[in-house]
Amino acid sequence: MITGNIIYTESLNEFGTLIFQKMINIISETINDFGKFCMAVSGGSTPLYVYKIFAQKKHLNTLDWSKVHVFFIDERCVPPEHKENNFLSCYNIWLQHYPEIKYHRIETWLGPEVSAEKYEKEIESILNEKVEIAQFDLIFMGMGEDGHIASLFPEYNFNKSTPNYVENVYVQSKDMHRVTMTLPLLNNAKNRIIGVVGHKKRKIFMDLVNSDYKNYPVAKLLSSNAKDIWVIN
Repeated sequence: MITGNIIYTESLNEFGTLIFQKMINIISETINDFGKFCMAVSGGSTPLYVYKIFAQKKHLNTLDWSKVHVFFIDERCVPPEHKENNFLSCYNIWLQHYPEIKYHRIETWLGPEVSAEKYEKEIESILNEKVEIAQFDLIFMGMGEDGHIASLFPEYNFNKSTPNYVENVYVQSKDMHRVTMTLPLLNNAKNRIIGVVGHKKRKIFMDLVNSDYKNYPVAKLLSSNAKDIWVIN
């Protein structure tokens, strides 16, 4: 069942603004306590509403952004300037306005296996806290209309165990290789904000509320001890 905080919003602007405010609070508190903040964000359309709030000039000096690391939960294996590249949409809307932020791009054009291995090493080098599983301070993610999270679709074999933080997956339904963070890493975050936008996704969310998990990959997030905030529009 869903145990986190659930917030309903009435407009996409309210959705983006509320998540922005929650993120700023978590970032500020973490920097004050630890002097560094590490976050992972997903692709797709859901985060774009939040990136647009970040891009407003009045927010540029809100924090010491040099202490912030931004990672990407998953990436399509497309050329670096391809319109479906998750990083590119994030950079064009948000990150290009924040040159102090240290961002970490998944270089899928190197090939899915090579880029997955390289990205895992990069995560380890930044989040090296000598713990069993690396831990992000915050993961901000959406879900797909089939309930997929990251690049873990309903066809993914969730019964297998993996010691890796990052994995190369072939998504048969999309006929595409992708590089994605794995469930153990996603479920080990300190904080998570999960955005839900649109009728089909709200239906999945209500199924989760009613403990009707079906074959939804997003249901796999419910076994985490992370402090979750679900924001619904």
